[in-house]
Amino acid sequence: MLPKGHAGKEVTQTFSAYLPTFEDVFDEESFYIFAFCLTIGAFVIAFLASKHFKLKDAGH
Repeated sequence: MLPKGHAGKEVTQTFSAYLPTFEDVFDEESFYIFAFCLTIGAFVIAFLASKHFKLKDAGH
């Protein structure tokens, strides 16, 4: 925990007043949709990257 009056604590409190909370951004259904799309997107990026980059065994 930061000491009382620490500049980092004041900056964090100032910016947290401007940022929306998790509940303001997502409800339960929209969170699941976001998580699903993020997961599918990660798989697609990994698949495309595996086609582009070839890994070689360092011992051979």
